[in-house]
Amino acid sequence: MILAIDLGTGGGKVGLFAEDYRVAQAGYETYYGKNGVVEQEPKEWWQAVLEAVSHLLSQVPDEKPSIKGIALSGHSPSLVPVDEGGRALARSIIWQDTRAQEEARNLSLKLGKMVAPNNFDPKMLWFKVHRPDIYGKTHVFLQPKDYIISLLCGRKQIDSAAASSWFCYSRPEGKWLSLPGGPEIEKLPEIAHPWEIVGELGQLAAEELGLQAGIPVVSGGIDAFCEALGAGLIGEGLLVDVTGTSTCLMICQQEDEPLENGVCLHVVPDLFLKIRTMSSTGGALQWFVDSFSPRKEPGYFQSFLDELLPEALAGARGLIFLPYLFGERSPIWDAKARGVFFGINGQHRPPDFLQAVLEGVTFGIRQNLELIEEEGYKVELIHALGGGNSNPYWLQLKADILCKPVQPVLRGEGALTGAYLLAAWATGKYPSLKIGVDKELQKGPVYKPRGEVEKLYQERFNTYKALYPALREIMAQHREHL
Repeated sequence: MILAIDLGTGGGKVGLFAEDYRVAQAGYETYYGKNGVVEQEPKEWWQAVLEAVSHLLSQVPDEKPSIKGIALSGHSPSLVPVDEGGRALARSIIWQDTRAQEEARNLSLKLGKMVAPNNFDPKMLWFKVHRPDIYGKTHVFLQPKDYIISLLCGRKQIDSAAASSWFCYSRPEGKWLSLPGGPEIEKLPEIAHPWEIVGELGQLAAEELGLQAGIPVVSGGIDAFCEALGAGLIGEGLLVDVTGTSTCLMICQQEDEPLENGVCLHVVPDLFLKIRTMSSTGGALQWFVDSFSPRKEPGYFQSFLDELLPEALAGARGLIFLPYLFGERSPIWDAKARGVFFGINGQHRPPDFLQAVLEGVTFGIRQNLELIEEEGYKVELIHALGGGNSNPYWLQLKADILCKPVQPVLRGEGALTGAYLLAAWATGKYPSLKIGVDKELQKGPVYKPRGEVEKLYQERFNTYKALYPALREIMAQHREHL
């Protein structure tokens, strides 16, 4: 039996993998401020883990001794400063946060590479420039899942796949590098492989969790990377679409490329991921429902979709949505970009706006897919997972707009599954990750493109692509007033 923990953007989840599969979740707040500030409170992560584990163990009280390993995944690039005693010194600057724009610009000039404010490096430099009081007390900067690992077993580390998304990491040497104007590597954690056992569950954490001390703790990986593994991405020809709050599009390759090309180490040995990331996809849908649903009782999200989708029409009756609620990463890399509904007229109703949100997000995915294929990658099939890929209507819409077959992964908690597979390999349950994937991967029906809407969506897509270049300067000017 393996315990997997995932710190997602919208909340924590814990999975218990045995002959069957159980999952529990618990939420925590995301705190928004001016100038791109988006933060989370580390102590709330830990409370969510305690709550979810307690709920799971209450369902299987006799099986605690059989837990053979714990593995983690979590959202990223997100950072929390930690002192020598392992205490968080401030809220975590999470991946949606874009405050470090000046630090990103300066580092881009010094390195001669494009560095986004969402990246790890400028976030760490922001603390040095703007919060020297915290920076001076910081022993190490950790990701969310690595902060939890430090509470579990005391080790302050980062997995090598996550480390490869820092500009100051040397992939050939597997170590940190001092760069001109870059982070102080003395404040960075030691590096372990994602499949490596990094410690054992300590007595204090075991008592809080209601578990036995001594359980092996496995490093794990960034949630999207673990989701790629959980979706079976261990070879070429497959694209994985992970849509939760954000979207990560990933393909697998055997050759390394620079970080600025969107390539990182995979959580699978000797493989690399080409990654395209979008900032607000499922998050845009959540925003729409939260903003316009008149009800907030349990289940309101799905009931609101069920109410509107039967009246939604392909093409949204000419309404087009740009999903840049928190700026955008790929393909435009513009932290100042903002969301837009274009083409509103007096006949548009809520189903049209919902359809426009779904189409706008998917047009953004198509932009990234086109860039991937322009680089010579052949995409034959898309595996879809994450909360945003649980709706059959949206899966069919994606197949229609992307002009590719789309197949959902049935065990939708891909990050938990990926972390579980890493722990199952590390603790000897499976002799290889491939054997684990072949055993655990469960796939749903294939959604195929429908030719009758291809022309309509091509026309809408062309308009979508024209909107951002036309509005870019206005967005930048308007951003200064927010």
